[in-house]
Order: sequence, then structure tokens, then C-alpha cells
Amino acid sequence: MPRTLEEATAVPGGKVGQRTVELSSTVPASPASIALVRNAVRGFADGWRAEGWAPKAFDAERAGDLALVFTEVLTNAVIHSGAEATDVLTVRLALATDGIRGSVTDPGRGFSSDAEAIRPRVDGGLGLFIVGRLVRAWGVKHVPAGTEVWFDF
Repeated sequence: MPRTLEEATAVPGGKVGQRTVELSSTVPASPASIALVRNAVRGFADGWRAEGWAPKAFDAERAGDLALVFTEVLTNAVIHSGAEATDVLTVRLALATDGIRGSVTDPGRGFSSDAEAIRPRVDGGLGLFIVGRLVRAWGVKHVPAGTEVWFDF
């Protein structure tokens, strides 16, 4: 068993790979999936920390922040993408030597990630505002399956 992230990603020739651990899953486009994904992300994050694989600044609070970011992005996909309960969402989480990347893909048409358009409202709408405060970068991509919201943590 590798003891460090560098050992886990070593390839022949002594080079370190860019992506080390990548998890991908599909979940139903339903509210029940939100807690399922949040708990899975938190479990993986805690495991990475325990093994010493996570970036140095990735403490228990940041693991909670990562779970919160997934919760917000997934909630938006469930509520706003126009997905039916029979549709699926794709959730990805990748741990690399330089950080963590996450994404949620839904069958919707997408939206603008313009910072001016993402502002809290009196009636809610804090999700992407919170995401923007907790991640290094985030954005929206149109993909063949619909829309992917990605973030670098």
C-alpha cells in the first residue's frame, strides 16, 4: 500500500501522474441523492486525510467545505436543471497532487457562470455564491450529456 500520494501516483520512469484517485458515479436526479453524495464525499475526504493523501491544508473543516460544495452544486442540478426523477446525474471527484477537482453533470441546458449573475437573493439563491467563496475556481461547461458544473478545491 502506498504511504504517500506521490507513491500512489508513481509510474514507470519515476514520474508522478497528474490525476491520482478519480471517483465517478451516477445518481438519480432526486433530492435523496443529495445526502447520499454529501456523505460519500465526506467519507472519501476523511479517508484521504487519514492516509495522508490530501493536500496539507486540507483539514477536517475543509473536508466539510468540500462536502458542502458538492451539496450546493448537486442541489442546483436537482432543482434547476429540468431533470426528471428518472434522469441521472454524473458526479466526479478527483484527487491530484495539486488539489481536488469535482463536477456534477446534468441533462439541462446550462446557465451563465458570470460572477455578476451569481448573487445571493432574499428568497435563497446562495448556493453558487457559497461555492464561489469556498473554491479556487469554478465554471460551467456544455458537454454532450448536458451541462457540467466543475470546481477546483
